Amino acid sequence: MRVMKKDGIKEGIRKLLRCPVTERGAAATEQLRERLLHFWVEVVASCPYQVRDEGQLAIVWYETNLEDDYDTDEMEWDAHNMKGWIDKARRRFMKLIDPVVKMKVEIPEDRKHWPMRKLTDQDVIAESLKGVAMFLPIVTPHVLMEVMWLLMARFFEDFRGCGHKFYYVDFERDIGASRGQLVPWVRFDVDYGAAPHFHAYPVSEREFTASSSVRLSDFGAKLQQGKPCNAAKNPKNWKEKL
Repeated sequence: MRVMKKDGIKEGIRKLLRCPVTERGAAATEQLRERLLHFWVEVVASCPYQVRDEGQLAIVWYETNLEDDYDTDEMEWDAHNMKGWIDKARRRFMKLIDPVVKMKVEIPEDRKHWPMRKLTDQDVIAESLKGVAMFLPIVTPHVLMEVMWLLMARFFEDFRGCGHKFYYVDFERDIGASRGQLVPWVRFDVDYGAAPHFHAYPVSEREFTASSSVRLSDFGAKLQQGKPCNAAKNPKNWKEKL
C-alpha cells in the first residue's frame, strides 16, 4: 500500500513538472526541445515562490525521473507546496521563452531575395547583379525556419537579452547568388525582441564572417532537392494546453 502511495506521489510530481512546451511537435529539432526542457528545469528549481526548496525536485526528476529512493512523507509535502506555485512558474517560463517559441521567418512583401518564378541558376545570378542577393528555387521559408531552430538550439543563450544577432551558415552547396556569384553562405539577421523574427539572404565570401559561422553538416543536416534540411514537420502549436 505504501509503495502504491509513493508511486502515486511520484506520478503526481511528474505531471506537475511537465514542461509547458509540447515534447512532440513543439520544435522541429530534438536539440531545441532538450534545451527548452533543461531551461524549464532551471526556472522551476530557481522559482522564488518555493516554501522549502521543493523546486529541487525538478532537477531530480530531470536526472533520474524520480527513481531514487525518497521519503514518502517528504515528497508528499513538497508536492503539496509545489501545487501552490507551479502555475506561476509556467507563466514565467513561457514569458521568458517567447523569443524562441514565437520566432518566425519574415518574407518582405516585395519578396526581396526570393525568385518570383522558377528561375535557372543563370537567371538567379543575373538578378543578383542588380544589387540584391537571391536564393535559388531549392530554398523555401520552411527550410530557413528549420535552420533557425538548429541555430537557436546551438546558441540557446542568445535569446536571453541578446536583442539582435547575426548568424552565418555554410550550406555546403550553392544556395543562392550574391554579386553575380553562386554562393553556399547565408546570413541570418535575427531579432529576439518583442516580435521575434528573422530574415535571411545569401552573402558573398567577402561578407561571410567565419568567426560567427556554422556549417549545416555541423548539425548532422543537409539540404536535399525539394526537401527540408531536417525532414521535420512545421509545428502548429508550441504551447501545451495548461
